[in-house]
Amino acid sequence: MEFPNFFFYTQPNENREKYTFSFGENGIHHTLMYVAHKKAFDFHKKDDNVKDIDNINPYEPFFEMSSFKFFRFLRKNAIVQEYLLKEFVVKNKINLGKLKKNNCWLLQLENINFSQEVYKTERKGRMLKSNKKFEFKQMINEMEILHPDEIKNINCNVFSVVKYKNGITTFEGFIYRINGKLYFWNKKNINLFFKFSMIAIYNLLFQSTFLHKEKLLSDIKTLLNNKYKYLSFL
Repeated sequence: MEFPNFFFYTQPNENREKYTFSFGENGIHHTLMYVAHKKAFDFHKKDDNVKDIDNINPYEPFFEMSSFKFFRFLRKNAIVQEYLLKEFVVKNKINLGKLKKNNCWLLQLENINFSQEVYKTERKGRMLKSNKKFEFKQMINEMEILHPDEIKNINCNVFSVVKYKNGITTFEGFIYRINGKLYFWNKKNINLFFKFSMIAIYNLLFQSTFLHKEKLLSDIKTLLNNKYKYLSFL
């Protein structure tokens, strides 16, 4: 299995700052850019597989929002995210004894030195790009499965937790070490965190006015209703 073709690129040109990224979809990337003469932020998707001769617009706009409203949205969303992190992560302390009792093991997700680079930097450090030669199989082979007692000797603050039972290994969540204390983000709370995050984003966008608002809200609502039970308040 090949590593996803991910990239993140920044263009720091004054009054036309731009951030472009791809999640691995072939030829498709997303861009958030500042348009100075409009004093607005434009967020859109482009499909490079669509050529001009196809008579199809390769751009799909998500929103065009004034800079004031955009930064206000970011500020409000940051407050919501901080609250959700406290509710679903920081409140859930866990001790090593409970991990050992349930036969849980850990995978280090920070400060790992692989034999090959997972990502490469290009264009004077302004572009982060996945290494196409890197394979998941190699990553798995080089990652160590740690016993809970080994946490204190590892220079890492983020771990993936797996449980081994009856010959089957299942993902259980993540452990974060914050100020020397361990917090467990289990599967249920991960799901709730992202669910309430998306609902919060929907509600914050609903309160604002911007171009392409109806289409964006409709897409978010469809995404939520497809993934979760019908949300009557949307």
